[in-house]
Amino acid sequence: MLRTAKDILWAERSSRDYPLSEWLDKHSQDNESRRVFWNILTCAIFNEDPANVSSVLFKDVARKAFFSSREGSRIIIPAVPLSRLYVDRAEEYIEKRRGRVIKRARVKELIIKEDLVEGIRLNNGSIMGGDYYICAIPFFALKRIIPEYMQKFNSSLIGIENLRTSPIISIHLIFDRPVMDLPFMAFIDSPIHWVFNRKQIYRREKRNIISIIMGNAYPYVKWNEAELINMVLSELKKYLRETGSAKLFSYRVIKERNATFVPYPGVESSRPPQKTPLKNLYLAGDWTATGLPATIESAVKSGHICAELVIRNPI
Repeated sequence: MLRTAKDILWAERSSRDYPLSEWLDKHSQDNESRRVFWNILTCAIFNEDPANVSSVLFKDVARKAFFSSREGSRIIIPAVPLSRLYVDRAEEYIEKRRGRVIKRARVKELIIKEDLVEGIRLNNGSIMGGDYYICAIPFFALKRIIPEYMQKFNSSLIGIENLRTSPIISIHLIFDRPVMDLPFMAFIDSPIHWVFNRKQIYRREKRNIISIIMGNAYPYVKWNEAELINMVLSELKKYLRETGSAKLFSYRVIKERNATFVPYPGVESSRPPQKTPLKNLYLAGDWTATGLPATIESAVKSGHICAELVIRNPI
């Protein structure tokens, strides 16, 4: 696996972006190294198979993660649920600064005059206005809110027609007793990719909750809950024997059919910049041009770029 380091560190960016699977072939990565390392890493970072991942994007990410600083490859597991860490804290930050967070308010369309957004119309008919607008909805929902007459804007987004998505399935199981000693595990040769022991990870969690992540879950999104639970319990028994005798109290299955964008070779040319043809409208989201895959880091970076653009470009 160390044979790849030289290419990651010093090779010039290729004019041809080819699949990561070809790059692994080029560096003589055998089936065993792919099975125990590359496939796991690729699914964790990109939610995809190496055959569908841009080698250029992969090398950029690997350079940042493994060769930039010791902190870059450090594994961090939040001690609280992500909604509490990101959403709740963000709301507190905004509201303490006299901002408002309005929930369950679906945007119907942008109100545009010439090259400015003058407001947004909500589904209930009300209109809200502001000086600047940062749109952070998924790329597949973006055109829904753009008026058809905005040909200039629509033409600038032509690239997103080429973007497609990959699914993730999360399954949460509550048992009557502990079934796992480690805080988390990665599974090899299994539809299950990651298993998290929430009682160990979350400081306030008293229940015996095991959270399962199935990335790149194309074959399973059509399965019903009973089929998924039976399959997952069967897989868990192979590695966590306690699950065979423990009683399952309850479960929850969450299917995210459009969880992440597919980072196929050449995808960078389809990701739009944060600046739009409209003077006061910006795009945020992990799918915009950040140089990173569909991760929280990419979403955060896009938000920082939007904020900097607003500061530097007063209307």
